[in-house]
This record gives sequence, C-alpha cells and structure tokens, in this order.
Amino acid sequence: MLIGKFNQKPFQKKFEEFYKIKPAKSADRIYDALYVLVDAISNSKDDVNKYIEKNKFTTVNGTIVFNENHEVENLPVSLQFIKDGKIVDYTNE
Repeated sequence: MLIGKFNQKPFQKKFEEFYKIKPAKSADRIYDALYVLVDAISNSKDDVNKYIEKNKFTTVNGTIVFNENHEVENLPVSLQFIKDGKIVDYTNE
C-alpha cells in the first residue's frame, strides 16, 4: 500500500473547476507521470532515459528527481503493508 504525503488541494480545485467532477485519488500523480513523460519526449534530443536521469521536473506535487536506475529519489510516499493485522512501514532491511 502506498501512502501519499501530497498536498492535493490545489490540483483538486483546478481539476474540479475545469472538469466539473472530483478527481480520482491518484489523478495528481497520474498527471505528474504524464507531465514527466511528455516533457522528456518533447525535449530529449535522442535518449529519453538519459534526459529523465539528468533533469528535475517541477510537477503539481513538487520537484521530482530520478536516479540512474530510473527510480524516483524524492517521492513523498511511504510503502506500507499489513502484518499480523497491523499496518507496518516497509524497510529495505
């Protein structure tokens, strides 16, 4: 289970004003992902992956930075799971 630590209110307000419906809970993150992809395709000269690795992307949820493994370095989420009926934070240990 991914738990977001996002400030979704500004995105939700603009979304509701434009579409006249409430956005899905993950709409802001989907928007961010598409924004990064479109930016990379539009601006990379030859290698989209290298462009993504070397740039920072200012999105509705803040600045996103990728590493050489194409993982987001600073995404404000935590990974949790249920163990013995309790929610537990995932640790890479």
